[in-house]
Amino acid sequence: NTKFEFSIINVETIKDSFASLANLFNELSTKMEEVPVLLQKNETKLASESITKLADSINHFCHLAALASLFPETFTNTTIDGMNFNDFFKDFSPILADFEQALQNNDTVMIGDLAEYEICPRLQKISESLKNLQK
Repeated sequence: NTKFEFSIINVETIKDSFASLANLFNELSTKMEEVPVLLQKNETKLASESITKLADSINHFCHLAALASLFPETFTNTTIDGMNFNDFFKDFSPILADFEQALQNNDTVMIGDLAEYEICPRLQKISESLKNLQK
């Protein structure tokens, strides 16, 4: 037996999902700012939870951005920090790769620096951009 499930996607659904993600990225920016302190206090479980939530949220955002491309008349001019989604993530991807490498190497100083000074500001920019979609 094979089961197929379908969902109907429309502009409002995507906008609502982006609004939820805007709040989530705003919350995550605060959590990523706290990662260096958590690591210094040896609270690696809390730091790991924030990092996992970040990875899941970025994955969800990329999926949603792909769905948004089905509605170019609505989302073509959507930018993050003056860049379209693709360019923003081309700029962000090397930082995420460095972050992943730091995690693999258990380099807590690099993890903390990237979380606070590179990832946190970008999450805030994503959040601001997604909030503007509701206007």
